[in-house]
Amino acid sequence: GIPFKLFVTQIKGRQVKRMGELEFHLLKSLQKARDFSHVVYWGDFLNNPEYGRTDFAARDIMFQTSPDLEAAKARWLELFAPDTDSRPLLSIGNNFQHDALDPDPLFAEATDRIQRNFRIILPRDALSVSNLSRSFRAPNLHKIQPGMDCAFLLKGEPAQERGPFFSYYFGRSGFKDQKRLIRRLEEVTGLQGREVSRWLRLEKEGLHGHFQDRRQQLACSQFVITDVYHLSVNALNMR
Repeated sequence: GIPFKLFVTQIKGRQVKRMGELEFHLLKSLQKARDFSHVVYWGDFLNNPEYGRTDFAARDIMFQTSPDLEAAKARWLELFAPDTDSRPLLSIGNNFQHDALDPDPLFAEATDRIQRNFRIILPRDALSVSNLSRSFRAPNLHKIQPGMDCAFLLKGEPAQERGPFFSYYFGRSGFKDQKRLIRRLEEVTGLQGREVSRWLRLEKEGLHGHFQDRRQQLACSQFVITDVYHLSVNALNMR
């Protein structure tokens, strides 16, 4: 296959971060990756200016990489919507469900750079395709094509047999009647409800194994109920 290297732009106190079997290297400037022929932005919100203004900026300030919000936004722009990099730039599986009419100059600048300089943009969902298309000039619309969430590329875990249970996990919506809902589902279906424990807080030691254990649980479930997007993606991947 084609050789590649995985990078992240924010790590606290380290140059390399390991997650399971993956190794990520700290990248503070695209110039540090000048030996590579292509730059691929691989999901989830990386090229979205809302991410640049909020999560990325907050971490950059917290890690003392940027002194303030404006400096952090400028650094995000150079990393994730570069204007001086002549290599093919590809955005794969990203979310563009931001407010395209946001008055922050960052949004207009990022959109302009992305449509001029990226070779192709494959957003993860139909709403992102529609939203981004409204902001692009007509000659650049061909660069946007429907993509999918990158997690769908994970191989499904074949279940030996589906058990007499369903799986559940809630971690995003603040839904308060979880126990009542699960009890009612157990009554109606005759199945046992099993939580997908610590889905958003998997133990770092042996992370890959813990993740595969949860995926095997999903594969063996009769059905899955959740408010977590990527748990839903993994559950669909098992069907």
